[in-house]
Amino acid sequence: MSCFAITSDHPRHVKFLETLCEKIDIDLVVIVPKQGNNALEQEYFNSDMSILKRKNVLMCTREQLSSRFVLQTLSRVKADVGFVFGAPLLKEEVFSIPKYGCVNIHTGLVTHYRGVDSALWAMYDGRPDLIGATLHYIDKSIDTGSVIGMRAVDISGDDTLDTLFYKSCQVGFDLLFQNFDDIVQNKVKKSITGSRGKLYQNKDRTENVVRDAEKNLRRYKNENYFRSM
Repeated sequence: MSCFAITSDHPRHVKFLETLCEKIDIDLVVIVPKQGNNALEQEYFNSDMSILKRKNVLMCTREQLSSRFVLQTLSRVKADVGFVFGAPLLKEEVFSIPKYGCVNIHTGLVTHYRGVDSALWAMYDGRPDLIGATLHYIDKSIDTGSVIGMRAVDISGDDTLDTLFYKSCQVGFDLLFQNFDDIVQNKVKKSITGSRGKLYQNKDRTENVVRDAEKNLRRYKNENYFRSM
């Protein structure tokens, strides 16, 4: 059984690779570097960044991801499955390479939130119960492929917007670990969601949105809301 992974070099994405490595030897890892690694994220995940120096790691830019060289390199793996987290939007010529398709971790519940910053938008909407993660197959649209698993996070009174996002990442890792054997054996019971969540992009995140989400989080803490969840 062979596979490749496409992700970035942020600590949460390296932790994703660590999760995969507990289950399988990854034939090829494609890293699309991002700016803005922060100490809080590394402290939370305690990621083994040395993974990025392994011989099976290929670094490329967002533009190079669909280049002939990268496509040919991915094709030579003859992958059964591709695993994706934190990668740019993949073109069909990439996600259609593996025999059984590509599986993605989305840090939100796709029936409510698609795209980026799902935990932020859930808190902005006053719906902390909708903070979670989805494991799904990639298709031509954004976060609309068949769902493998979906689960909300457990929230505590100590959480911040950052830790709520990190918890959604961890739920995604757990879903991947739990469903891994079925994925690689192509025995997943795929489900089609009856509704699609609203799509958010980076441009939608503003200072006012973050401020209002933080205000809601403080209000819930003051009301001891999370103790009753």
